[in-house]
Amino acid sequence: MVRLRSPRAVNRPYIWTVFLWRKNMLVERRILITTPREGLQQAGAFPKDGRLGINDPNLLPPAQIIEAGAINLLKDLITRRDLMVELPNPISCPSAAKMVNRILTTAQTFGVSDRVPVHTRMTKKDFNLAVVCGATAVHLYGNSSDLAGRKGQSIEKLTDSLEEIADDAYKSGVNHLRASLEQATATPIDKIVQFVTKIKEINGKYPRKVITAIGLPDTNGLATPDQYQKILTKEVTQLIRDSGLTLFIHLHDDGNNALDNAKTIMEIAKAENISVVVETVPKEYPGERVGIRPWYSDLAELGFPGELPKSATEILEGSSWVLKYPELRDIAKLTNTAGVHTDDMERYANGNHGIFPSPGLYSIMGAKNFGFLQEHTLPIDIGKVSTIEVLRSAALIGRELAVQYGNQSQAVAIALAELAFNKPDLVQSVSSRFNNHNIWLEDDVPDLRVICDLLHKIIYDKWKMNINFQKRV
Repeated sequence: MVRLRSPRAVNRPYIWTVFLWRKNMLVERRILITTPREGLQQAGAFPKDGRLGINDPNLLPPAQIIEAGAINLLKDLITRRDLMVELPNPISCPSAAKMVNRILTTAQTFGVSDRVPVHTRMTKKDFNLAVVCGATAVHLYGNSSDLAGRKGQSIEKLTDSLEEIADDAYKSGVNHLRASLEQATATPIDKIVQFVTKIKEINGKYPRKVITAIGLPDTNGLATPDQYQKILTKEVTQLIRDSGLTLFIHLHDDGNNALDNAKTIMEIAKAENISVVVETVPKEYPGERVGIRPWYSDLAELGFPGELPKSATEILEGSSWVLKYPELRDIAKLTNTAGVHTDDMERYANGNHGIFPSPGLYSIMGAKNFGFLQEHTLPIDIGKVSTIEVLRSAALIGRELAVQYGNQSQAVAIALAELAFNKPDLVQSVSSRFNNHNIWLEDDVPDLRVICDLLHKIIYDKWKMNINFQKRV
């Protein structure tokens, strides 16, 4: 049973400190630092011209969240009311849920949890676990774009889920819901109008506004300013403004237009009296594929005064794909998918198995990615991979291992796929001990020592590499 808080648990209202006066209205502007979420999710290396490919055990590990660094950043939120910090989805695995719970508990102690949203899919299961972990702000995403493939849902289905979540949010005291249409730039405008209209209708059911923001992101990074001008029509902007929604700006930079897109969106928002939140990451580690933008260093160009606190730059370790392999920017344009928002690595790789990155363990959100690894790295017949149940077990173990020990090298991902193929009963037995997300916060951290020992043996026997599984959280 999901435990929900009463409406009395609502945090104090938002206080906005960065604003513009226009036509006697207060136009609010804020900054969302997404590095705790992006850094935990993303792969850390782009194989270069096939020299590092999917079979290479030395493919560099993804960035890893540093919990202490995130908590230091929360301290700065006490005085920087213009800042928000986004956390990853706790549904990934038990240790992710415990980590999110610890960070949110600290945020509540500091009185800033209203500005520490948890990023989840637009499903009740994800949302309710976020609430159990202590969330009073949640960022939901769903995909109804023309590029969504198997992950796509109709606007009707998305808004049905959103309506159910909004009801739980009102009852539990969540005071900030952002509803985001992934790959909005590939979503027909009539669907966007339908989505925003439904949000206005849902909010009308309650004495307070439950859905407070909307996201229309360019998650495949190929949009242009002209496209955003076509999306943010007078009809759409009037709906957003009349609904009292804040517009979130989340842009990938595959087409090298993200900064210009941000400027265009902010200009339209200013003209239409719409409050905005700009999502930003450091240049040193911008996220999946060729990265997200604006960077921290772009904020002044967008009209934000001052600098971010030093703590914002101390969360991640790792290096940028853009800085390491800028020549791959044009290749990345061909992916047409939102990276970790797909459960199919082949779509992520777009068929270029020797060129595109294989995400680290935490990035492998779905079972099919382990099937992909089995098919392309093991000496087995084409298409002969483990059953979906075994692959799901491997994915759950992989995510738990990544949070406990830090995101791992490609060698560990390949070894876990091999272990799942050769010892399916063991993999399913281990994962069954912690596959009930309703009791993750109550149970102990899963013991993965038997898995770690077997992975180490596979890796040493195949590549003579010593993997030190030293706990990070």
